[in-house]
Amino acid sequence: SGAAGELLLRHSIGEPFDSRPVVSRGNVWIATRSGRLVIVDLESGASSGYLQLPQGLRVGPAFDSKGRVLYQLGENSNLYVISIDTNECREVLYLGHEPESIRVAPLAVSPYLFVAENSGASDSVLHVLLTDDAGLSVRPAQASAPMPGHVLTPPVASGRTLVAASDRHAQHALPRSLASGR
Repeated sequence: SGAAGELLLRHSIGEPFDSRPVVSRGNVWIATRSGRLVIVDLESGASSGYLQLPQGLRVGPAFDSKGRVLYQLGENSNLYVISIDTNECREVLYLGHEPESIRVAPLAVSPYLFVAENSGASDSVLHVLLTDDAGLSVRPAQASAPMPGHVLTPPVASGRTLVAASDRHAQHALPRSLASGR
């Protein structure tokens, strides 16, 4: 409780997780190392269950603006597109990222999805993906944008500009209008 500092709820996840919890649709979503995406109700602290993905998870999900789809990066290679209503995996997009190369959750700003991948010892790339009106048919919108340094903090969207910062003090600003097709 903000006013009194009292504990309002507690929920044991039961396994290690590296990701920052993500709050969306009245729930907290926690991605675990074993590949579970645990869903915890914000009001009661009870879990309504979890989604099991085929590989470990190191970052939390992103959600489309309509609240129908979530985007979850696997520990390596794949981006999973999951229907929130049915918990069904609708698509898997091969990104080809290495284990531990993605340290922050993707950012969804309809109709775009931005994924910051640390590549090599000291560089990164920003993948700009495009979705259809339903948040599906995820595909590259343009060539990935290279950046010096590793991205360790989530990208931020402001107005029509996306800003990603790296540990080498590089900032990359992309006007969202650069993506093809929109």
